[in-house]
Amino acid sequence: MINVHLVPHTHWDREWYLPYQEFRIRLTRLVGKLLTILERDPEYVSFHLDGQSSVLDDYLEVHPEDRERLKSYIAEGKIKVGPWYVQPDEALVSGEALIRNFQLGIRIAEEMGGCQRFGYLPDMFGHISQLPQILAGFGMEEVVFWRGLGDVVTKSNTELRWQGADGTTMFAYRFPNAIGYNSVFRLHADLDKAEQQLRELLDVHLLPPTQAASVLVMVGVDHMEPQDNLTEIIRQLAPKFPGYKLIHSTMERFLAETRADVEKKGASLYTAVGELRDTNRSTDGAINFLLANVLSSRMPLKQFNAKVQHELEKWAEPFSAMWHGMGGAYPDKLLGQSWKYLLQNHPHDSICGCSRDEVHRQMVTRFEWAQEIAQQLTDESLRSITARIDTSALPEEAIVFHVFNPLEHSRKDAVTVELLLPDVDANIRFFEIRDSEGRLLPSQWVDLKRELIAGNHPDAEVRDLGLLDAAVPPEEKGILVGLVYVRKATVRFAPYELPALGYSTFTAVPVRNAARDERSLVDGHALENEWLRVEANRDGSVQLWDKATRQKYENLLVYEDGGDIGDGYTFSPPQFDELFTTLGL
Repeated sequence: MINVHLVPHTHWDREWYLPYQEFRIRLTRLVGKLLTILERDPEYVSFHLDGQSSVLDDYLEVHPEDRERLKSYIAEGKIKVGPWYVQPDEALVSGEALIRNFQLGIRIAEEMGGCQRFGYLPDMFGHISQLPQILAGFGMEEVVFWRGLGDVVTKSNTELRWQGADGTTMFAYRFPNAIGYNSVFRLHADLDKAEQQLRELLDVHLLPPTQAASVLVMVGVDHMEPQDNLTEIIRQLAPKFPGYKLIHSTMERFLAETRADVEKKGASLYTAVGELRDTNRSTDGAINFLLANVLSSRMPLKQFNAKVQHELEKWAEPFSAMWHGMGGAYPDKLLGQSWKYLLQNHPHDSICGCSRDEVHRQMVTRFEWAQEIAQQLTDESLRSITARIDTSALPEEAIVFHVFNPLEHSRKDAVTVELLLPDVDANIRFFEIRDSEGRLLPSQWVDLKRELIAGNHPDAEVRDLGLLDAAVPPEEKGILVGLVYVRKATVRFAPYELPALGYSTFTAVPVRNAARDERSLVDGHALENEWLRVEANRDGSVQLWDKATRQKYENLLVYEDGGDIGDGYTFSPPQFDELFTTLGL
């Protein structure tokens, strides 16, 4: 007897070929219909709401009155959600972002009645090597995936093992290559046609790639509403399939039964190792598209994402924690909101840059919101920490400043700092920068500018309020009196070392003549030290010599521009292309 587990589901893209709000309208109707089905049909076993909890937030924001109904059905197991908050692209977001994604998704699902605990990766464009380790860290022991499997498809059955970069190994089920996560969109209402659908699946697509006595039939596809007559169709189909047991099931039940069956039989399972990012053509000719070109679609979005991740992970959170350790309040709610805005940009069709223009414009707003919170919290924590630093022993005439290192290791990188200048000779163009031990450091004056700021500075030039519109009320003029012009100098210098997750204090004194640094690295159009030599050519290209390996790299930093008539997923060259390059200019 073969158990046929029929799992009704939807694959929900929060935004993609429609913008978020238009898809959300469809989501409200989907969830509303699901609630109606569950109320009317007590035998309806369960609906798989795509393994992500953001759908709950998005629905309840519009229909908060349905919270308890949803919570009740989730607690009963009739609606399955989590463990993701959103289904991301694994390669384009940071490891920390993946962990926060699971944390938020699991917390929301548990608060609403319960969370699925297996890795659900139905539509990601490839899989990173450390995901088994991350899944295991959340207590998950099984994973379901598609795409990127390459020749794994020809070497394994639908049941296999996946070993991550750290050696973590878990039971895995791969969707059949030709059908993926949509075995059938919905079972036909006509019983004969429904029987034909299921026979084709069992005869052609699902058997015999399995070693277990169970097969999985996913009933649904992208944005598909639940089928309200599914219970009755399964009941009527059951007698037509002798040798099979048709079960209105859940993913969790299918995985548990399949894993137990395989282990009981002692079946030898193929082990896929590490990253899974290969394209492949299956034996039946169906292509498992990886869509690898999304790694470079709409690059400014990827750069913005990296910037906000860095601000949260390396600045806002660690230094807020440090200030909390010194007695300050920890802004956990604000940090959580910043992370939520960021994670809402991580769905695979969003961060991959393959959606409509409206989607990607709205992503920029969410990035900005996440960044504004993170930067403000960073600024507040650093200001609070520096206020506790005793600088009374340093020279009074010096500009005192502090440089923080957010990394978990010490570093010797060059530092760029913006200094507020006192009222000194305007011709001064140099600084003597010293560390807290009084050692003179190599430095370079980069830029000087005048800037209008709020607040008073003893050496600043107060703005002439006579230039303001006479209609400005007197009470507002009182506020504008605080606008002042200041001079700011941008200076770059080389510290001896910055401590890990800490700070160093420096002083800057304006001087007329620069202290000479005998360790010159510059020779004409070349830079050289004991490890590398770099030469800049007239066209802007660069040659680099690695002295340790004696390897020479030529034509670096050459830019090339050519045509592309593809889309957000796939590069496609024009029939007649013309390439432009900076080489030789």
